[in-house]
Amino acid sequence: MKKNLNIIAIALVLLAGSLMSCQDDYYFDGGLSDGKLNVSTYDFLVEKQRYFDTLLWVIDENNLKDLVNAENSTFFAPQNGAFKLFIDKLELDPVPKSLEELPASVKDTLGLLLKKYMISEEVMRVDIPEKGKIETTNANGEPVSVFFANSPRGGIPGYGPKSVVYSATVQVPNINTGILEEQERFSVMSTTDLESTNGVVHIVSVSYTFGF
Repeated sequence: MKKNLNIIAIALVLLAGSLMSCQDDYYFDGGLSDGKLNVSTYDFLVEKQRYFDTLLWVIDENNLKDLVNAENSTFFAPQNGAFKLFIDKLELDPVPKSLEELPASVKDTLGLLLKKYMISEEVMRVDIPEKGKIETTNANGEPVSVFFANSPRGGIPGYGPKSVVYSATVQVPNINTGILEEQERFSVMSTTDLESTNGVVHIVSVSYTFGF
């Protein structure tokens, strides 16, 4: 039953993401991009600061540039809005007016969570099996997986556009007991297969909160 609910949740979010994906930059067109970037992963983010200036700040504050630019790596890049959703959920008091005003503990948490989006091998769409998943570990040594899911079309699951999904396990407090429990969470990519000079970049859909 839980597995079925997870599948339904993925389908609903895929549908929502497809409605939000029309943007004016071909890197963020909601579909497959087949672009060689001719720059490192980090420099690509610098070139696209309109979408990634918060991500760049987190990378710099936590000294993660070398990890982002690691050879033969894959980075699932969250966009600016994902970080705002995460910070808003913290309900900090006083409310920080800038990233620089975030408590040191929050900065550390952002860096730790960001490492969940990095894996030390290149994964392109062509590498993902039609059925099943790629199972590996992220930069924190935690198990993660990459697989395909289909958006529902015409009300029929499995017949819509195929999207790349990145899944990780996170610690979530039980709403009744407050005890931390492991749950599998996922992010759907809006754009895939961007080839930097050191690895692969996939762009996480704008509809996702940072940290899964």
